[in-house]
Amino acid sequence: MNKGDDAFTRAYATVGELVLSATALDHQMNHVIIEVTSLAKSPMLESVVATLDHSRKIEILKARAQHIKKGSRWREPVERYVKHLEQVSRARNIACHSPMIPTNGEPVFAPVAAAKLLRGLKLNPDQRSGTSERTPIEVLRRAIEVSRKALALGEEIIAYFANMNAMRSQRQDARAP
Repeated sequence: MNKGDDAFTRAYATVGELVLSATALDHQMNHVIIEVTSLAKSPMLESVVATLDHSRKIEILKARAQHIKKGSRWREPVERYVKHLEQVSRARNIACHSPMIPTNGEPVFAPVAAAKLLRGLKLNPDQRSGTSERTPIEVLRRAIEVSRKALALGEEIIAYFANMNAMRSQRQDARAP
């Protein structure tokens, strides 16, 4: 095996890890949404939330974060979680929708869709040619690190809001006649 093949083998492993991390985050996000939005527990609730598109779930969390009191210590973690989700989602989309090609012996992702090519086109006035913006594999490696932080933060958010929802439910039960 030569050096180029080894670099691509590592790159494929990175893509796989990123995709699996993004899938784990999507599953975790179902539970975060249930707790942060204080949805009433029911047997099929997670299944219903899971049918929402990933980007819609992010929008729901982003909107809900705006309704958490500004002085609350949990508004900023929810907003940070959303930013992490967006970063991982962007990297996952690059990995899954762009071909990996060799550039100077290193794997990079190059867009092939016309809109992406034109949007990222960098013209070189000296040579009358252009190149599209390419994404190095390092961007995916950084996104994997972000996904690990997001998974840990998501667990904290779930635990906090589950506890808060349980206390709210107890108070409501105590007030009921």
